[in-house]
Amino acid sequence: MSVLVLGVSHHTTPIEVLDEVAVVAAGAQGLLDDLRADDRVTEAMVLATCNRLEVYAAAPRFHPAVDSIRAALSAHSGVTEERLREYLFVHHAEAAAEHLFRTASGLDSMVTGESQIRFQVRNALQAARGVGAVGSTLSDLVETALRVGKKVQTETRIDEAGRSLADEGYTSLAEEGVALADATVVVLGAGSMASVAAVGAQRRGAGEIIVINRDPGRGARLATAVGGVSASWDDLPGFLAKADVLVACTGAAGTLIDRDSVSAARVDVQAPLGVLDLAMPHDVEPSVGSIPGVHLIGMADLAAQVHRDDPAPSAIAQAHVIVDAALGEYVTAQSSAAAVPTVVALRRHADEVAAAELARLARRLGDEVGVEVQDEVAMTVRRVVSKLLHTPT
Repeated sequence: MSVLVLGVSHHTTPIEVLDEVAVVAAGAQGLLDDLRADDRVTEAMVLATCNRLEVYAAAPRFHPAVDSIRAALSAHSGVTEERLREYLFVHHAEAAAEHLFRTASGLDSMVTGESQIRFQVRNALQAARGVGAVGSTLSDLVETALRVGKKVQTETRIDEAGRSLADEGYTSLAEEGVALADATVVVLGAGSMASVAAVGAQRRGAGEIIVINRDPGRGARLATAVGGVSASWDDLPGFLAKADVLVACTGAAGTLIDRDSVSAARVDVQAPLGVLDLAMPHDVEPSVGSIPGVHLIGMADLAAQVHRDDPAPSAIAQAHVIVDAALGEYVTAQSSAAAVPTVVALRRHADEVAAAELARLARRLGDEVGVEVQDEVAMTVRRVVSKLLHTPT
């Protein structure tokens, strides 16, 4: 069974193309269903974040599986396969495992060392398990990657500063003159990125945090966790008028905030508005940034500046050592597991050959040799067979 990963990320793909492909994230369930129905793919998991979309799979044959996954991504995103080929990366076997280990450890993230990705990997596994899309092959790989990620975070303190894309965005807004202290912050969404953004706003001293989500229950839980309030989507225009900062990070497939709605809400407002769009595809129409007094920070802006405060090189180097060691152990374990059926078959065959030869010898000797001698000969033959097989097996 081959393990592979195929996808696009901020390393290989321009933000505008990521934005197009990211619509799959909203329909990841449909993508998983299609892959499950394809006999070229045995197991599948979709990891969709604000800066990557990756499909992990276990398949009997590598190339047919790649063709299948690429076609499914094209069908669900609307991006042609020809265009996808330019940006897709593919890793196979050990390289696929290494990529996942690095990803779960935060070493492949836009913000190096961020720990949120580990929870996103765990959620992706749970979602795939929920629809029966993964079996033992991917489950073992992902569970191992999660343990590696936790070990990296714990032993290297690579995320000690608690950096995230939201924090980078807040820093950028502060440089534009929009501070978080005592600000009214409106957060659109209630997922993992929204949670990080809300906590970051609270930590930076926001005066009021309003969480708006289409699922009122999830919105209320997040608002309570950060000492804020939740509101319905219908209340958004009123909150746009009073907001100092708007953070958009929903999983919607299309634009939610357009220029007209922001202009209408801010018509009598003189104070600046900072807009942080952390969604892929984007939640906020790019032209919103051209409204006087509105400062829009999107993923393309963040991609250009996130590495200015990377963790210490020593922490990153230590993280790589941990990943490399874990990868070696995983590959060894997989090789051993793959050899087990061969070892069992070889030993069974050797036992059968020895038994047949002993039976033939017993027929030839008849009553000329006593039972005790025959038993001793049988034990000697089996010891010889076992010793011969010990080293190769």
